[in-house]
Amino acid sequence: MDREGVLKLSNDEKLLTIAVVMGFLTLTILLTVCVVTPVCWLHTVIHRNKAKDKKCRDVELQEEATPIKRTVAPHYGLQSNRSSRVTSESIAGRKKYTEDSTYSSMSASSRGDGTISLYSELSLDIPIPNEDMEANYGQVVFSVVYRQQQNQNEGQLILYLKEAQDLPSRIYGGIIDPYLLVQIIKDRGHKRRIKGRSVPYYEFRSSTKRKSQHPLFRETVIVNMLSSQLKDYVLRIAVVDEEKIVNDTILGEISIPLREFHLEENHVHVLDLLEPKQDNGDILFGLSYLPTAERLTFTVVKGNNFRVVTDDVDTFAPYVRVLLFHNGKMLKKRKTSSRLGTECPSYNESLTFDVPLLEMENVMFIVAVSHRDTTLNYKHSTSPKPVKRDKHVGKVVIGPHARGSAFHHWLAMKKSPRKQVTQWHTIH
Repeated sequence: MDREGVLKLSNDEKLLTIAVVMGFLTLTILLTVCVVTPVCWLHTVIHRNKAKDKKCRDVELQEEATPIKRTVAPHYGLQSNRSSRVTSESIAGRKKYTEDSTYSSMSASSRGDGTISLYSELSLDIPIPNEDMEANYGQVVFSVVYRQQQNQNEGQLILYLKEAQDLPSRIYGGIIDPYLLVQIIKDRGHKRRIKGRSVPYYEFRSSTKRKSQHPLFRETVIVNMLSSQLKDYVLRIAVVDEEKIVNDTILGEISIPLREFHLEENHVHVLDLLEPKQDNGDILFGLSYLPTAERLTFTVVKGNNFRVVTDDVDTFAPYVRVLLFHNGKMLKKRKTSSRLGTECPSYNESLTFDVPLLEMENVMFIVAVSHRDTTLNYKHSTSPKPVKRDKHVGKVVIGPHARGSAFHHWLAMKKSPRKQVTQWHTIH
């Protein structure tokens, strides 16, 4: 600064100032172009999220203006046998639908043509056990060690899968068919809770052990890794039940950073499995039971952020199936129509089952979200007709032996006969 108080810059300072101003202007122009121009990846990300949110909001507005309808298909379910136990002959039959006096005392929502009332656990005046505190997901027994080659940075991560212990049985009845799913995943810290898992560095599936809650695997997994990578990856072991009717169920899982193991020593680890964290979307449905007619109705309202199981959401056509199990055996199933090209479908359809009051403690239901894919398969068939295949998004198991919110929903329905109790459920 000179004697007159005027700031004077050297040539280098002038160049630096000009460079900073030009850099700021360039960054501003680039951000503006990215937001406006569809070619830029930032524009794609921003508008994809906006379109997704708008689509879900449009579905919600449409659902509010759409009355709930009942399917015209016949009612399926167990048959009433008040004098004795239910036999296979009586279960196989169908009870003809007849109008009874129960409808005169039903609320509008239970008839399927009224508004939806959401259920709250605080509205119940009956004790609800905290089953989440008592939940047992079993244990997994394994060892892991890292063998580094001499004078080299590369080595082998050796994982020995011995067994799993005390695994739970299927909620809807039957013994599980477990297998182990092993993944080496990039450690994302707190971001691991973000929806969608990254592509694993390595993945391995063990053999399936039939009808066992204490499966013995004795399988070895060898992964080639650099020693410098060990601090950046997580070992995930999940015990999965292989199912034919619906999607495979993750019984429990553990995720431990590799840096927390003493990889120089080959110790055997016996670790408790934790509740699996899955994000397959949510579904809203209602339950109502008519004691006089012995009829149970599922009112499938809508879904939210379903996991897309196709390459493109435009070809995704989710529908909902409800499967009735009695003493572990599937008897009947009903399904809604499909909704093409949406992750937030609105259904507003009712699926009805005949369930005797005396059998309410012996039934379980699976609410499954699936996608019907029609493809040509010439390899296994000489017919040119398309082969229909189901791809499963996930399911909710509900009934007297269900867990968590599904069990609470069932209790609320029993507490409020002739009324529709509606609740959101996370799809697993």
